Amino acid sequence: MKLSHKLPITPWRATSTWAFRPRMILPLLIGLSLFGFGEGLLVQSHWGASPWTVFAQGVARHTHLSLGWSTALISCVVLLIWLPLRERPGFGTIANVVVIAYVLDMTTYFLPVASDPLFKIVYILAAVEVIGMGSALYLSTNLGPDRATAS
Repeated sequence: MKLSHKLPITPWRATSTWAFRPRMILPLLIGLSLFGFGEGLLVQSHWGASPWTVFAQGVARHTHLSLGWSTALISCVVLLIWLPLRERPGFGTIANVVVIAYVLDMTTYFLPVASDPLFKIVYILAAVEVIGMGSALYLSTNLGPDRATAS
């Protein structure tokens, strides 16, 4: 099997990171929502989380913000750090900040913490699947960061 390092050409793929069209909204929102839901599953499993979410949990604990709000705050700081690097966010990058933070908050608020080891395993396996599907949808829209050209 040969691995490809190129995104597939899909009907909802943007030609530029700000060339947003209505047909892109569904894959973008579903992808980001799945990603946020998967992160919430990991948190509610109490058996692990991604490094970004672990950092956000620490920020949330010290600032008394919700996990979603602390995730959004960290994302905004990172976007500000992009400025001197001449990295420009795309429409999907901005949507990423909002949608993932919101869905992560809703998931951790409404989904019960898994107490039984079997449910913890189910949460983790489901998280891996939905994060993978969400990433595939979001990335295939091609609405992520756009490198600024050096002059």
